[in-house]
Amino acid sequence: MNRLIILACVSLMVLTGCAEPKVKEVGTLQEIRTEKIIVWKNEAVVKEWTDEEKIKPFEQLLEEAKRVEAIFSLSHPEYKVVIHKEKKQEKYFLWLHHESRQGWMMKQGDDTHLYHFSKDITKELIEYIEPTSVSTPSSESKLKSITKQDFQITKFHIISEPEFFHYRVSYTISDSLYAVLEKEKMYYFQLEIPKKVQALLKEEKSVLIEGEQVGNEYKTYEIHFLVPKPKNMTASQEQAIMKYYEGYNLTIWNEKKEQAGTFLNIIQYVKEYGEKLERKK
Repeated sequence: MNRLIILACVSLMVLTGCAEPKVKEVGTLQEIRTEKIIVWKNEAVVKEWTDEEKIKPFEQLLEEAKRVEAIFSLSHPEYKVVIHKEKKQEKYFLWLHHESRQGWMMKQGDDTHLYHFSKDITKELIEYIEPTSVSTPSSESKLKSITKQDFQITKFHIISEPEFFHYRVSYTISDSLYAVLEKEKMYYFQLEIPKKVQALLKEEKSVLIEGEQVGNEYKTYEIHFLVPKPKNMTASQEQAIMKYYEGYNLTIWNEKKEQAGTFLNIIQYVKEYGEKLERKK
């Protein structure tokens, strides 16, 4: 997979909000009528649009880019975008498949600026250029048993939001599990809440949440659970939940919604496999 290498100063600017707002160089794509857009990948055309209904949404996605100024080193671009306007052509290079899930863009002829896409916009761009095919579940799932050798929980966060408790679990997968899930397409997670917290939330388990589709050689993923917050909950009860990390269990289900693995007290896996626990306060 093509790699994009950005020096630390770029990442720091993005994470701290120091990246400049959307800039005019990208924001003027629609001021002159666009006649055609061609997207290339590995010297082959993967998309060509001449219809305004197809062109406009793509240009709007590109306009969401934010400029960063830094020293950087780039690999060969994944995509080349050629925008044919009434009197000229504009060319852009895109890097969209990165473990961070954040994309990057450079305008041909401008090697001093790099443009950054958020995770959501990057995901939309990937789907717009190469839509995910919808597969029909096979008669028998290949995902039978998942163990800690193949599935490693690295982070676990409990975040309080106005109406929900947001549980975020980060995990990595082995090469062998990647191969299975890439073919499986659909798999699910469910979070079991410890009894001590059940009494406050009035919930025993989360609903089943579909896991992120495996692909692009990504080995790191996240799953998010939103559990409704009771209206009569006190501030002290809320703080108690946010500080209590013991006893949460994670179950994984295959595409047939058959149980494929359970990880008891997932905070122990974080301590064993993951980085140090960073509790968001």
